[in-house]
Amino acid sequence: MSRTERQLSQETVQEFALCDATLIGIRWSTDGRDLSLDLRLGDGREAMLSCRWAAGVRIQIHADSRELGGPLSSECRWERAGGGWRMWMDFAGRGAVELDCQGAVLVYDAG
Repeated sequence: MSRTERQLSQETVQEFALCDATLIGIRWSTDGRDLSLDLRLGDGREAMLSCRWAAGVRIQIHADSRELGGPLSSECRWERAGGGWRMWMDFAGRGAVELDCQGAVLVYDAG
C-alpha cells in the first residue's frame, strides 16, 4: 500500500484538522526532539503525525474503567506561533495534547 506524506503549511493546515482520529500511540523520536502521534483516522487508515522540534508539550489523557481503547479526537487546531506552530488536539472529555513545534508531517496510507 502506498503512503502519502504532507508537510504542514498555511495551504495544507486544513488537512491537519484531525477530527475523529483515535490515538493509538505517542512516542519521542529523533533523539527526543520530535513527538509523534500514531493515529487511526475516521476512515480506518493508520497515520503518523510527527511534530518537529516539539516544545512546551502538555499531555493529559485519562480513561475510567468503562472506557476501552484509545481516545477519539473531537477537535484539532493549529495556529501560527512565533516562527512555528501551536497544536491543540482535544479528545472529547478524555484529555488533550498541546504543544509548540517548528513544523509537522502527516504520513498516512493512501488507501
